[in-house]
Amino acid sequence: MCFKNEEYFAAKTLYLAVLAVHQDFISEASVDVADEKKANATSFLDEFSTSVMSSLNNISGRLYRLSAYQTVARVQHLHDMYAVEANASYVQYWAIWQIITMIVCSATQVYSIRRLFK
Repeated sequence: MCFKNEEYFAAKTLYLAVLAVHQDFISEASVDVADEKKANATSFLDEFSTSVMSSLNNISGRLYRLSAYQTVARVQHLHDMYAVEANASYVQYWAIWQIITMIVCSATQVYSIRRLFK
């Protein structure tokens, strides 16, 4: 099985083929088989197909839950990304305001100290 993870929103298709060949069935292909053996083979195939279908349903359920977890993680990632971008602009404006305030305060202090010593 191979899963590609190229894009976030790409559809995934899974093809699973199961081929089961029993050694007795190969030799019996050319020989007529009694009704009992046909009944046994049919019941064997029914049991096998039932177990395979239950396994495939189990796998399908797990893949569905996995896609749900991926969707939740993708939404959380986008939420965090938007929060970081919003905080980045907020922090940038705050830093610029602080720099301007420090320049004004230092200029005021230099002017005040020069006036004291005149």
